[in-house]
Amino acid sequence: INAVTPVYSDGKIYYTSGYDAGGGMLELSPDGKSITPKWSDRNLDGQHHGIILHEGYLYGTAHNASREMLALSLATGEIAWRTKEISQSVVIFADDMLYAYEGPTKGIVSLIKTTPEGFTRTGQFRITEGNGKHWAHPTIANGRMYIRRNGLLFAYDIAAK
Repeated sequence: INAVTPVYSDGKIYYTSGYDAGGGMLELSPDGKSITPKWSDRNLDGQHHGIILHEGYLYGTAHNASREMLALSLATGEIAWRTKEISQSVVIFADDMLYAYEGPTKGIVSLIKTTPEGFTRTGQFRITEGNGKHWAHPTIANGRMYIRRNGLLFAYDIAAK
């Protein structure tokens, strides 16, 4: 599955695919007419979850490779940290924090610090209403996080108090 939108920063393009395909970083030439592969990685094989780039590090979850959350250096592809505490998740970003919505069966939402120094979860809750798998991608707008599960829509106030 090639469903994850590539990440671009300063002439660097990161891509990933699920089912143990993995990804890598390509460098775009100044004229935009060619690319040069810089590194590849099979650990962060994001299926359709999305990858977050924050201050030079990529954050996301693995699909087949390890079903864990990882932080990778965009420059080198080196793993800064990895944890099995978060499995296959949709990861979104707001206010310097990651929100990971674990699917397809868990339905756990975790709040995680974005730092390459190590994994720190600062809170979590579970979506218990509704039925079916937890596949939808949450979104954040105006201090609220919205999560859909089948015919239900949940809104959570996440604005700083």
